[in-house]
Amino acid sequence: MATGRTHKKMKVVVACPIAVSREEDRLRSFADIAFAGGTDEENLIKSVGGAEGLIVPWTSNEAVTRRVLDAGSALKIIGTTYGGVGNTAAAEILRRGITLVHTGPSRSLSIAEFTLALILASLMDIPRLHLSMRMNRDWPNYGKTRNLSRRRVGIIGVGLIARDLIKLLKPFECEIYAYSRHLLQTEAEKLGVTGVGLKKLLRECEIICLCQALTRETCQMLGTKELGLIRKDAILVNTARGKLIDCQALTECLKAGKFKAALDVFGTEPEDKDADDYELSLGLSRDSELRGLENVILTPHAACRAVEMDTRRWEFIVEEFRLFQSGKKPRTSVTMGELKWMGRD
Repeated sequence: MATGRTHKKMKVVVACPIAVSREEDRLRSFADIAFAGGTDEENLIKSVGGAEGLIVPWTSNEAVTRRVLDAGSALKIIGTTYGGVGNTAAAEILRRGITLVHTGPSRSLSIAEFTLALILASLMDIPRLHLSMRMNRDWPNYGKTRNLSRRRVGIIGVGLIARDLIKLLKPFECEIYAYSRHLLQTEAEKLGVTGVGLKKLLRECEIICLCQALTRETCQMLGTKELGLIRKDAILVNTARGKLIDCQALTECLKAGKFKAALDVFGTEPEDKDADDYELSLGLSRDSELRGLENVILTPHAACRAVEMDTRRWEFIVEEFRLFQSGKKPRTSVTMGELKWMGRD
């Protein structure tokens, strides 16, 4: 892994606007900044010559390709402004001894808070009650709602978002089941959760939260068979990736009223290749049957839209580059081993 230097400013190419002016000023205090004309391969190739650092946003295509790396032969550190490295030739970057970082830790709390909000809104039926009041309906008897306190919550995936969600659930005195192929018993005890198999979690939890990264192994990890295990009074919450679930199988289960769901991500998500930030470019097809179901809460990939997130992610990526420049190891330096379980995005 390359190490930073402390005696002069490094040249850093930034392939997107810096949303926080004070962080741009902080970056300029130890780096000479050059803005790339775009994230397409040819623009980056023209921009990275002589640069030691490169910052790229999320893109639907692979932005940092082998050709970009060849043109940027002086590159020592590459950072992304989102929670992964999937739009870079990550393995090749590491093979060349270049440090690779991301802003995942800056995003996890916002997504965890949004996940908690969906849990509470689903249990207490808030969207339907609100809509009824807005439509001036008579005050009907809606039946009972549920509290979150002391319920059993299942969390699939135990990464940064899941760990923040676990902390947020503590005051509710929930019993928390967690499933991850990488979760050790000692780590589960430290987190205060019970490590269980996926089938047990799906069968026994009233609230099921997907916090899992999307990889080849986890794509459609919840299909017809797995969804069939979920209890009738359960709520399935997905703020991770839509493709973790077989969308058609999920739609059929929800149409049959087998359980409730709160979905912020979907199996088919249109992408705007020119969007600076991918969270703003995803949605749900207009003719999706999910839009007409009363047992589903739908939000447009909104877990990443907190105003604080822009500030946090730029604070984080600038600090990663400052650490590198001062000769210290950045906090999110990716290793070859981590690439095996990191998400595609």
